[in-house]
Amino acid sequence: MDRLNDKELMKYSRNKNKKHTLKSSMNYFSKLENSDNLYLSIKEKNTKKLIGTMTAYFKKNFLFADIGILISSYNHHGKGYGKEAWVNLMSFLNKKMKVKNITGGCYLNNIKMIKIFKNSGMSYYHKDNKRIVYVKKF
Repeated sequence: MDRLNDKELMKYSRNKNKKHTLKSSMNYFSKLENSDNLYLSIKEKNTKKLIGTMTAYFKKNFLFADIGILISSYNHHGKGYGKEAWVNLMSFLNKKMKVKNITGGCYLNNIKMIKIFKNSGMSYYHKDNKRIVYVKKF
């Protein structure tokens, strides 16, 4: 729970003002278990240490997914792990799950996430006064 309640780590999250508890986390996982959605760990290659997580929200009957990422290890920020995980998940969703459209969104001031979108082949899709969305069409 510590990482989910870390204000600096969560400053770009839609859930940044939410107090995360064991109960709220268990409720979240319970909802994921009864859906097509994915919750994935990101591990450092050599040590297998958990450095972050990803989510993919989608329905198998549709060809669309929305993905998100959190690199929770400060030591792994800015070293390419986010982009690598992002590209790998997009590839998996397209090749194995037959997803044809993948979106990702973030706050307008999350420059590092926007860089991941652009450097992973995604295109600008939409923005409002707070958030921006990119899409990858296969």
